[in-house]
Amino acid sequence: MPINPLSEPEVTYQIDLFKQKMQKNKNRLFMRSLHERAMYTVKVLTVQTVESHQPIMHTLSKYDTVNKENVRLLLYRCQRMY
Repeated sequence: MPINPLSEPEVTYQIDLFKQKMQKNKNRLFMRSLHERAMYTVKVLTVQTVESHQPIMHTLSKYDTVNKENVRLLLYRCQRMY
């Protein structure tokens, strides 16, 4: 199944949902799915914004690990890029 990038309203919604879900418990499946979509969204937006995207892709490699902090940072990066 292909991954679709998050739209601008989805990013805001996912940030709120992430805050709620992560306060209650650690839902690994939710976090992995959200991490995957947020990482893809950042990459798509970066390619659309920057012609030479190699430096930013190197920076994104530090967010490869699926954890609460990385997902949060990716979502906020998506939000700022929109």
